[in-house]
Amino acid sequence: MPKLSVVVPVYREAASIRRNFEVLKAVLDAHAEEFSYEIILVNDGSPDESLTVLESLHRDYPSTTGIVSFLRNFGQVAAILAGLQASSGSCAAVISADLQDPPELIPVMFRKWSEGWKTVVGVRGARYDSLIVKAPSRLFYSLMRRHAL
Repeated sequence: MPKLSVVVPVYREAASIRRNFEVLKAVLDAHAEEFSYEIILVNDGSPDESLTVLESLHRDYPSTTGIVSFLRNFGQVAAILAGLQASSGSCAAVISADLQDPPELIPVMFRKWSEGWKTVVGVRGARYDSLIVKAPSRLFYSLMRRHAL
């Protein structure tokens, strides 16, 4: 059975990470017949109690949860790369700790990967973010289309 690694970069999410983790875990558990999984939680030097919550989640779910922790904030890209390096799955997915993107899409994307796609990228249909948020996202997806697809 293939193993899916889900990388979750975390920064200042102490108030919501447990609830969001439980939602993610429930989605993954519902697809246990398709894949096993691990959730790699990456603390990106959060100044709040995020690391304490992550450690608690690891104690509660030691067989499916791993933690990577930075002493200071290095940014989302560094957190994602560290999570990918720590992962042991056949494939990996990255999802925001605040669940901006629906975790229900992870099994759909996994199926595409199982069909033979090397890279599966979800693109949000409509964005209501500021230009400061949209510009890096557009650059990322442009690079993905050009180099990975």
